[in-house]
Amino acid sequence: TFLSRAFLIFCLLGVVNTFNTAVFSWALSFLLQKNMSAILGYILSLQGAYFLSCKFIFNCPPTLQKYERFLVSYIPSFIVYVMLHVGMIAMFNQFWGTFVAVALSGPVTYIIIKLCHLSLYNIVL
Repeated sequence: TFLSRAFLIFCLLGVVNTFNTAVFSWALSFLLQKNMSAILGYILSLQGAYFLSCKFIFNCPPTLQKYERFLVSYIPSFIVYVMLHVGMIAMFNQFWGTFVAVALSGPVTYIIIKLCHLSLYNIVL
């Protein structure tokens, strides 16, 4: 079900990852253009997100194949995030614009990751 234990843990990790993305993006905004810092901050935060997801959501060891699939599964969320980020930083500062953009793109990511993870083990939905 949608309100499963895995989903609740995903939401909690999402808060951590959203904060990490916002912090990385904010820190990098002192060195790079705002949109570039947002993109790099997002990419950096995915590294931690992958390892946390392996440990707390999927209870599996990290592997290169799973990592690649994890990154691919985030492409739609990344596209949504970048589009939202452009509008959000116009309304907020770098930190809060990034925070809101990541938070809004999160639910789509859960569904995509779940589908990609299940297909790794040939599980039919």
